[in-house]
Amino acid sequence: VHGVVDKAQGGYAIATGRLNWGQGARNAHPSTSHLALELKGFQAASKADRRVRISGELLSQWQLQRLGLSGSLTVDKADITLGKMNAPSLGDDVVIKGLAAPAPSNSLPLNLDINLSLGDAFKVSGFGLTTGLRGALHIGGPDAFNQPRLNGEVNTVDARYKAYGQDLLVKRGRLLFAGRPDTPQIDLLAVRAMPDSDKLSWLLLGHPGARGGSEAAMIQNAIVGLVGDNQGFADVVDEFSIEGESRQTDGSTRAAQLTVGKQLGERIYTSYTRSVASIQGLLSIHLKLSNSLSVRAQTGEANNVDLVWSRAYD
Repeated sequence: VHGVVDKAQGGYAIATGRLNWGQGARNAHPSTSHLALELKGFQAASKADRRVRISGELLSQWQLQRLGLSGSLTVDKADITLGKMNAPSLGDDVVIKGLAAPAPSNSLPLNLDINLSLGDAFKVSGFGLTTGLRGALHIGGPDAFNQPRLNGEVNTVDARYKAYGQDLLVKRGRLLFAGRPDTPQIDLLAVRAMPDSDKLSWLLLGHPGARGGSEAAMIQNAIVGLVGDNQGFADVVDEFSIEGESRQTDGSTRAAQLTVGKQLGERIYTSYTRSVASIQGLLSIHLKLSNSLSVRAQTGEANNVDLVWSRAYD
């Protein structure tokens, strides 16, 4: 059997095996059967919103009025676009008091033991999400409600989510299955993508983008005050750091600050720190007198000299 496209592109499926029909009424199920199904690049779906190609092997067995399916499948390629969701409905295990119980299901009882790999080319889009999916699942069951069971983990790859006017980058996305397919555990971390200028504004000002000329000038002056007009400052400094606003142990808040530092020799290190909330910076000179004793002098926003003794423990 060829896939839904054509002989050249649709792949194929080959079934081999044996059916034994028992003595009984017309249209009765076979008493026993053994069928092996081989799939090779089989195009299981080829619609505008759903294209799926599968390879693998399945073994079906009919015994004691139950159909068993086992084997391993790999999704060679999938491109799925999710459409609008249907209205929610109650589960099969919900009983509404006062209403007649639903008729028992006539679905064919299945014993499932299938390993499914999502492969390296599984893509899903819809509801603002665009992502690749990677992972492996085991399809087993049925459970007490005659539903299949899923066990395994699916991870997002290169995922982005656009909603409410925001463009989010999904740094971590995991679906953990340990039961019914519609009840996975979700582990998701999405962050908002923004320009470098906005990142610096968040660190210095606590909000995205400069809201006025004075704030834009504050950011510019803070950087220029530290690095000057030297375009090659990265080659002449040993430290360049930006520390965001933080809360101190006494309950006060320390404003964001920038620091540059330079090792002037084997024993002398100097640094300059500028806070966005202060009109002055702080120049520090650290002189190492011995392996355990040093002198630290500071001038500018604060003026002090400290004698520092330290001991290293390996």
